[in-house]
Amino acid sequence: MKRAGLKVRARTGFFGITDEEIRATPHTEEQSLLEALASPFSSPDIHLRLTSLFGSESQKGTVMRALMHIDGADLSFTDTPDGWHQLSFEVLAVTFTEGGAVADKYRREETMRVREDAYRQAMKNGLVYSLNVPIKRAGAYQLRVAVRDAVSKRIGSASEFVEVPDLKKGQLALSGIVLAGIDPKLIASSQTSTTASGSGSAAPAIDPQASPAVRRLRAGMTLTYAYMVYNAKLEKQTHQPRLQTQIRLFRDDKLIYTGKVLPFDAKGQPDMTKLATVGTVQLGSSERPGAYFLELSVTDLLADNKHNTSISWIDFELVP
Repeated sequence: MKRAGLKVRARTGFFGITDEEIRATPHTEEQSLLEALASPFSSPDIHLRLTSLFGSESQKGTVMRALMHIDGADLSFTDTPDGWHQLSFEVLAVTFTEGGAVADKYRREETMRVREDAYRQAMKNGLVYSLNVPIKRAGAYQLRVAVRDAVSKRIGSASEFVEVPDLKKGQLALSGIVLAGIDPKLIASSQTSTTASGSGSAAPAIDPQASPAVRRLRAGMTLTYAYMVYNAKLEKQTHQPRLQTQIRLFRDDKLIYTGKVLPFDAKGQPDMTKLATVGTVQLGSSERPGAYFLELSVTDLLADNKHNTSISWIDFELVP
């Protein structure tokens, strides 16, 4: 462990469903999903990529938002008589506490119908499935998900660890980071496009591989990121926070870029208890492929020194 601010968590044995739970379940399709979750290894029949993000919503409370990218070539679409392509699959998600106990389960069956163009896109770029898993208590969690194709019965699984802070303590905290990449050429072309009703700006076409669920970017792209800041202190007179933000980029374990310390502008924020933050980083055209990390730090100038800084990070890849 070479990077400051990181902690290693370890335990004896594996996180998973107990043998008793598996034996108590009849040998059904659900049991095959439980067995996939119980394994310490990912199930390879369906290629699945998982991104887990902590967040807090006013109505739902604290949640773990899971973004799953599913390889479309591993799924079984069937043709319907009316010209649609239909896909049915089942999703099982389980959260484990730091001690390995099951905290919550989520199970759902999904059916989707798409036309030819959308089907071809799914085959080429895959599917993104998202779900919100409620979190009742703060702590370290492992989220495990499994997907089963209803036709082929093939299964894919993946897992991630997420640290959930206790927002009730009133200390500064950051959500997970939503990261994507946009080609500047696509942004420029979209700004000069026209719509059927007249001139206007169309949304830029984002490379699906550079989406938040996949995060495979290319050199020269504009990296975009968004996150939430919780529990920032407010000045009594202005009712405004006094925050400073900074970003750093790492390639493997080497620091390659340190951004300036910038003041946070809270004007226009609808809710001062959770501040929405967005930013961009222009990636150099000569950056070489590999594993990268974006680190965000926020410092609250109104908080005590012990709890005035919070850090969040997310990984991404640069591909040729």
